Amino acid sequence: MNFSLRHPLVWGVPAAALLGMALLAATQGNVAAFRALNALAPGGEAFWSAVTLLGDAVVGLALGLLAARRRPRLLWALVLAALIATVWVHGWKKAYDAHRPLATLERQSVQVIGPELRYGSFPSGHATAAFTLARRERPSDCASAGGASR
Repeated sequence: MNFSLRHPLVWGVPAAALLGMALLAATQGNVAAFRALNALAPGGEAFWSAVTLLGDAVVGLALGLLAARRRPRLLWALVLAALIATVWVHGWKKAYDAHRPLATLERQSVQVIGPELRYGSFPSGHATAAFTLARRERPSDCASAGGASR
């Protein structure tokens, strides 16, 4: 697809995300929104496990390596981007010690996939992996991605 900067998907998706964040902050509805999403999963644990896996850096690297087979010049760009993103995320996680839901909510109200992590929720490694892999073929193309974190 060829999107111009005036296309609603180019500016509408970030605008909707900012509006949602402002609404959550104004109403202090973060916990309620988390509980609703955590309970909403069609298929329960299998759904959240798949969403979590898709945002994992190793899966992103594997998908990037598959793309590099068709376009070998992407390989070094992928390696450099992965190194920069890893340093960026882990550096900020240490500087900005944000709690994960399991650290603030009761254990039985949180559906946990994988290890029981309590700290280091920001910045999202899943979102960083998605944006690191998103790229533009031409200036007129729009690459957008989102992350689902556990």
